[in-house]
Amino acid sequence: MFVPLLIATALGTWAVWPVCIALPDEEVARFNPPIAQREDQVWHVRTFQQREGLWHHCKPRIARAFFF
Repeated sequence: MFVPLLIATALGTWAVWPVCIALPDEEVARFNPPIAQREDQVWHVRTFQQREGLWHHCKPRIARAFFF
């Protein structure tokens, strides 16, 4: 009984874990409104994050798999 619950929890966690992909500078420049002003969020994760000077597009793993 405990093992299936543990497996389901692990798969669910893996599916919603955010994956962030770096955006090229020319794509960032085309955003309207500018990417720095956007407040989009998926659950608790900001969709656009700036890390180490680069902008990243972050989505749950399951969304990235099915909706690009």
